[in-house]
Amino acid sequence: MAEKKVQGGAEKEAKAPSTIPLKHISYSAEVDGIFAGVKCSQQFKNEAQESIEAVYVFPMPEEASATGCAMQIGERRVEAELKEREKARKKYEEAIETGHHASLLEQERVNIFTMNVGGIEPGEEINVEVKYVQRVPWQAGGGRFVIPLVVAPRFIPGEPTGQQAGGWSPDTDEVPDASRITPVVAKEGVPYNADITVRFSPGFRCQLSSPSHPAIVEEREVGADETVEIQTGDIRTDRDVILVYESLSEVPEVAVHKGEFDSESFVLASIVPPGEVTPVGSDIVAVLDCSGSMGFMSGAKIEGLKVIAKKIAGNLRAQNVDHRLGILPFSNKEMVWPSHPIGEITEATEKFIDRLKASGGTDLGPALTQAHQMFTDSGRPGVILLVTDGQTESLRYTGKGVRIISVGIDTAVNDEVIKMLAKETGGTWECVYPGEGYDAVAGRMTGYISGPVLEGVSVEAKGADVVGLSDVFKARPATISLRFKAEPGQIIIKGKNPVGEVLSWDLHIATADECNFATHVWARDYIRENPDKDTQTETSLKYGVICRYTSFVAVSLKEIPGKKPERIEIPVNLPTVWEWEEGWGTTGVYLGLMGARRIQAGGVKRGTAKELTYLGFPTGRGVIRRIPPIPRPPVLPRPQPVIPTAVRFTLDAKDVVDRLVAILSNIKEDREATEKAFAGVGQEFIPEEAGKLPEDKKAMAYYFAVRLASYGLKLDRHVVAELRAKPKSELALAWYNLALREEGRPSPAILPAGDEASEYIAWKFGTGKRPEDGEWSLIP
Repeated sequence: MAEKKVQGGAEKEAKAPSTIPLKHISYSAEVDGIFAGVKCSQQFKNEAQESIEAVYVFPMPEEASATGCAMQIGERRVEAELKEREKARKKYEEAIETGHHASLLEQERVNIFTMNVGGIEPGEEINVEVKYVQRVPWQAGGGRFVIPLVVAPRFIPGEPTGQQAGGWSPDTDEVPDASRITPVVAKEGVPYNADITVRFSPGFRCQLSSPSHPAIVEEREVGADETVEIQTGDIRTDRDVILVYESLSEVPEVAVHKGEFDSESFVLASIVPPGEVTPVGSDIVAVLDCSGSMGFMSGAKIEGLKVIAKKIAGNLRAQNVDHRLGILPFSNKEMVWPSHPIGEITEATEKFIDRLKASGGTDLGPALTQAHQMFTDSGRPGVILLVTDGQTESLRYTGKGVRIISVGIDTAVNDEVIKMLAKETGGTWECVYPGEGYDAVAGRMTGYISGPVLEGVSVEAKGADVVGLSDVFKARPATISLRFKAEPGQIIIKGKNPVGEVLSWDLHIATADECNFATHVWARDYIRENPDKDTQTETSLKYGVICRYTSFVAVSLKEIPGKKPERIEIPVNLPTVWEWEEGWGTTGVYLGLMGARRIQAGGVKRGTAKELTYLGFPTGRGVIRRIPPIPRPPVLPRPQPVIPTAVRFTLDAKDVVDRLVAILSNIKEDREATEKAFAGVGQEFIPEEAGKLPEDKKAMAYYFAVRLASYGLKLDRHVVAELRAKPKSELALAWYNLALREEGRPSPAILPAGDEASEYIAWKFGTGKRPEDGEWSLIP
């Protein structure tokens, strides 16, 4: 194919950490039952010699409605105005072009936003505050409150067309704003951290825990009328912060909230219908994400995917209703993946899943279309089971009439994708953190495959604008929003259960609880269901909820205008369990997100030339070449590992620490043997024994215990608490700080000299290469 010219595309020139103007992020959240209000404060300071404009691409929950923004300059606070996007952008650019202060908040996706802060003078500090509200999603019999902290890299399909912003990807014909949603990734990590404070009032007795930060948020029971405050202190911005609160008491079947705006009334209804679905033999295609972002070297996500898929297959087989299962692994179109045709679920099905590896990009749309074509006219219900991290912009799916049941697995799931597919196909979804409750999520997904407990949901309510209607799955509430131009009257919600009986609920508005942001929740839902630009813009401006066609802008005039600022793109962390080596590479490139392209992504300054290459073959500056697809090598028989002696390290410590290391080394080879070996370690490794280890071996065991938890292999928390004691020696501190990083806490790199593991430690700190041979090269 002839060479194609690519305009723009800035070479990413890494800035020293001290010159990155984003210094800290603070979150303050109020969680009240199934609703939450959040304030996010971003602190910017200019340590350069010239005026700057900071550009930060950051995430928000998919369920969130951004309702306000303000800019604080010293003692002066300027509240932002919500305007049409083009008008807001024009006002912002005019202000910074003429040397004044300004901020601009724009929505790129429902869960990706850009904050621009311009006119920051040398030595000056500006804080911007974003407010948002949300309905907390319900999962696993309780709430799942998430504060996302990083936008993960995602697959960008299409031909490059230029570059309008400073992201690592050029814009393409399929993703025309790709450069706005792909913030540059910093190899050594970013210098800014976050702190989070949550005031939590569940309203029902629950078990509170955090799969993302278990060492910071201790698992505990919270009473129905109790309010607890959770403070994380400084944490790394490399994963979502997840709070799970599972109900320990019976939750009301119906919950109703109301609010008012001007002369209008708003009602929010949550209904958890009773009942079970009797399994019926179905044809299922498991579409399994085997892209590079699922694997890399640590492999926690691809291993989790395989565990979940195998457990669901086993559950379906155990239902004994003649389910048939097909499997479609996918990455990008150039990768040739064999599929497992729809058929009887046997041991061969599990062996097929065991052989999956991770490589390439996430071309989801074509994969779903191909899965749809695998169904035959068998007369059975058809279901697509999707397991993915959602890190893709490839969403062109042409199939219809098949439910998609999705599991999102990552430390920073792109939940917009899995929720959108579920909503558009009448399916449902769940998210899971690597290592979190694989048995439980597989059990619930097996139940969802059998279908909803309530179909054909409808609302009888005179004069109401209703949004949120959908089929309802077991233990997943229907969340319906209504707007009334006058005082609401009778509201009746109806639907059919699996045996065809009509169930109905008569909502009592007089006794509904007050909700201060019922208006915003309705407006957000209404905007999502009405794609028309004029409708979205009008609704956004009327109710003060941002959408893709509106933006928040604030301007503050200086007494003495400054110079036009230099634009600085804020880099982000690579999400934890993602690996730089074989992912973004030692020179800061990422394979697979844009098919075969490798894209330089090592820095933050905009305006210099960028070089694109294909698999190491340099082109001219800004030039693209195509190469043929890479054939997939044949799958070879795997040697059976021997655990725990497959890898025997000489640690001069308890044998149990040897086995922790060995288990992690073998985790990709034989899951069943690995789990058995780990169970044995768990039985032997009691808190008293853990406390007696020398401090260097204790810190090493702590690190490997944290790593293993990402694969679903968790030691007793009392054992981990014994291992967590802060040591003093340099070698022990190196292992200890590595463990802190794995848990999401900031910690400096410590590189002990002369130790047999020093090369491995340097690699895990991001300051060296992975060991190429020897025992330590076997550990992910």
